[in-house]
Amino acid sequence: APFALKRAAKPERPYTVEEVTFANGDVTLAGAVYAPKTPGRHGAVVILHGSGDNPRWHFMQGADWFARQNMVCLIFDKRGNGKSNGKWLDVGFNELADDGISGLRMLQARADVDPAKIGFWGISQAGWIMEAAAQRCADTAFFVSISGGTALVEREGYWDYERMLRNHGYSEADVNDAIDMFRRYNAVVRTGEGYQAFLEWMQPMRNKPYWTLLEWAPRPPDAINQRWYRRIMDFDPVPILRTLDIPMLFIFGEADDSNPTAEGVAMLNRVAEETGKDITVRVFPGADHGVRVAPEHGAAFPFRVRPEEFWTGTAQWLEEKGMIP
Repeated sequence: APFALKRAAKPERPYTVEEVTFANGDVTLAGAVYAPKTPGRHGAVVILHGSGDNPRWHFMQGADWFARQNMVCLIFDKRGNGKSNGKWLDVGFNELADDGISGLRMLQARADVDPAKIGFWGISQAGWIMEAAAQRCADTAFFVSISGGTALVEREGYWDYERMLRNHGYSEADVNDAIDMFRRYNAVVRTGEGYQAFLEWMQPMRNKPYWTLLEWAPRPPDAINQRWYRRIMDFDPVPILRTLDIPMLFIFGEADDSNPTAEGVAMLNRVAEETGKDITVRVFPGADHGVRVAPEHGAAFPFRVRPEEFWTGTAQWLEEKGMIP
């Protein structure tokens, strides 16, 4: 039989996409607002960034999903990315939180947004940033943190090395020695002093059997990434969580290589029990840092994907908290 292609009409999206700019001090941030076409005021969400460079297109799937749930969604280029100016390496979590808060303020002024129903959503490092934002902005209505925001920043930095050494069969003594080295180095980064003395102390560590596995080399404490890490390394989410009176949803992958999930879940359950805070925790078995799971055997497209319950569960939670009508 003959084979033919026929052009179909492009399906109409149930939302509009509007280019926007907003300011945090002398920094201009550029992004896009995804707004449902349904009438009236809507709940809204600002998507915050994880670590490193993050242009807005990283979050287009999330924005599309929120708009289809009848929520207004703002995505924007992180400082120094896309059309946003500034440089994220020059600031810490509070300044990045203020970028998100500036986006929240912009949404509050829109006629299609309920100003009392705006929150934050984000992955990994965004968890810490949204906690800082919620602490700094009393108008935060909720947040959804994916794979982050539950450990002291410095502690999370050790987790990947701990996991890797244990998975390769090294002893707890080896793990403790390696983490002691990282703690000593972080003390240098924190104070900016003692780098040469640390390098001399570290030389015998190069003879450890696990040294090449670490794939790590120290940098001077005045290097740009170390100066940035100095700003964030002592950020502790626990005292903040104990003060927040908003609904909080934390989603984790059980097999996360970057975040100590079990420790985070235990901490959140403890805070919720001791304070009565509105904290919901969900853990997806076998899921990684992006909360993606392996495909079924024989799947046509063998890629890791987020389980459907990741999305439906988030929608149900938002409905229960009154953010989706």
